[in-house]
Amino acid sequence: MTATQPNAPGLPRVQDGLLVSTNPATGAQVARVPIAGAEDVAAAVERARAAAAWWAGLGVGGRRTRLLRFRSVLANRMPEIADLLRRECGKPMIDGVTETAAAIPRVAWAAGNARRVLGPRRVRGSTVALEFSARLEYQPLGVIGAIGPWNSPAGAISALAAYALAAGNAMVYKPSEYTPGVSQWLADRFAEVVPEQPVLQLVHGLGDTGPRCAARAWTRSPSSAPPPPPRRSWPPAPSP
Repeated sequence: MTATQPNAPGLPRVQDGLLVSTNPATGAQVARVPIAGAEDVAAAVERARAAAAWWAGLGVGGRRTRLLRFRSVLANRMPEIADLLRRECGKPMIDGVTETAAAIPRVAWAAGNARRVLGPRRVRGSTVALEFSARLEYQPLGVIGAIGPWNSPAGAISALAAYALAAGNAMVYKPSEYTPGVSQWLADRFAEVVPEQPVLQLVHGLGDTGPRCAARAWTRSPSSAPPPPPRRSWPPAPSP
């Protein structure tokens, strides 16, 4: 969603290159975050590529330890998150607590089950080729780009990041312009748990920032995207 009435309570405003979120009940300022342009998004993705190599090198155990620390942050500071959700998203405190509480087991599940789900395993051959077997192993993709919703900002970034990070990837996340403060607070707390590398980064902005984030995360640059497959028709055209 993109703001169309920048002076209305609850809608984001752009002031001096900053994105300003407001309380939907009072219009009071809640958060001010820098807007990421195209070069900023590209730089974040490149930093994430380097961080992803370090993060993958920690192995499942190292990532599990750090993700469980982040789970503890969510549990221990739940009232702070709920209050920020109340001020920026307009949720009652009980809804903010519920949203945060629902994210905690997702982080724990991702941290605790990554080895079982993604670890190497043998794959047996068929009955007509018993002498053959294979070994299946999943490798991290590298950088994951994600775009968050306005109505579940704490749950979305916590769950999406947990699954991507548990698998050995780094993430560049574009929060909704309506609720950037919640996501930024959580990303800052994650950086305190993992201070070594920018494994989880945020890029803020309006509606045009999200596609840049996704395009850069999946391809090294917009020009390096693979060409579309050739169109085929049936029946085939006769040869000249």
